[in-house]
Amino acid sequence: MTVRREWGLRMPGDAASRQFSAVAMRNARILSGKTQQEVADKFAGSRQLIAQLEMGAIVPTEDSVDRLAEALAVPSQFLKSPPVVQYGESDVFFRAPSQSTDRAIARARVGVEMAVELGLELSKWMRFPRVELPRFDLPSGDSGSDVGVAIGEAARLTRLALGLAPDEPIRDLTSTLECAGIFVVDTTADTDDVDAFSVRSPLRMIVRATENGSPSRQRLTLGHELAHMVLHQEAIPDGEAHRRLEQQANDFAGQFLLPRAQLAREFPRRDGQFWHGVFRIKAKWGISIQAIIVQAEHEGLITPIENTRMWQTIARRGWRRREPEEPAPETPRLLRLAFQKLHEAKAIPPHRVLDRLSWTTEMLERVVGRSIATSILDIGCGPILRLPLNKDPPSSGPSFRSRPDAH
Repeated sequence: MTVRREWGLRMPGDAASRQFSAVAMRNARILSGKTQQEVADKFAGSRQLIAQLEMGAIVPTEDSVDRLAEALAVPSQFLKSPPVVQYGESDVFFRAPSQSTDRAIARARVGVEMAVELGLELSKWMRFPRVELPRFDLPSGDSGSDVGVAIGEAARLTRLALGLAPDEPIRDLTSTLECAGIFVVDTTADTDDVDAFSVRSPLRMIVRATENGSPSRQRLTLGHELAHMVLHQEAIPDGEAHRRLEQQANDFAGQFLLPRAQLAREFPRRDGQFWHGVFRIKAKWGISIQAIIVQAEHEGLITPIENTRMWQTIARRGWRRREPEEPAPETPRLLRLAFQKLHEAKAIPPHRVLDRLSWTTEMLERVVGRSIATSILDIGCGPILRLPLNKDPPSSGPSFRSRPDAH
């Protein structure tokens, strides 16, 4: 009781509990990258106290909420607003290295929840496109020809649903997905332990860490996350099933970007010009040479011995970490376009949307990435110079009196 009185804390259940969200506080801390101890140091309390606040075991008074908001660098109102979207362990698909930490995955989950909340807020003002994607139930089992054929058919039908030719390269995959109503968000390096993550509802969204991959890898990442929306609508991405679902998504991404019939037709002979041929495929289809080799091995276009030698060459030349001859980067535009249209049609500037969410500009940067956030916040800034037009322009150009020479 002494501790609660000292810090202005009350037990849940009274009026104060309706003015504080423990989940919002935890999300604010996770998004900032701070530990409970770091917040405690700024709040002049203990780590145990912060843990109790995040569990909802105790509730701060109004004054303490303001101090917590200052320690977390968020508006006080954010800590009083329960999140609209909360995803469980099985609701988000993560494409992450095996060494990814629980802390990185937790931050990624909070980031995608807030990105979806931003999309839902914008959806109150406008209607976004929504292309119906095909849905597939794959045969049971980890691998096999039946599963591979089904994934190839799913990739073909997905191309058709998106208005793409079945046998031509996809020039700008990011724009293609956005035109189908799939939000693509490039987050900052804060989540570079996780390549990408996606959700299926209430908004279809793919969030990727752009600083953790080349343009060709980012295209494969988009195809991978698209696969989850097509193949795994009812799947639960946890336990042993996670590895199988991820492999299926990789297979889909490869066949979606480079259909197997085209790969079989264009795959080069194993001679002195082999790697030149592989890079020609990369330049045409926008898919990494590593993904090309993986697909070629799956399709039986190379032997196991050839596959091993090719990977040795890739490692020796440093292509595992950095491949040459990358395609041009693709930039998401849907979020900025939504803010732009909102400002043009209703004179609603970006900061008003942030105010409705109780976000700071720094929170927007963490959620959608610095470059996109900067382009959004520039909307409506500064005066616009409007020049009147002459009714009857003269037939000749403007005349200027020359300055007399100075003597």
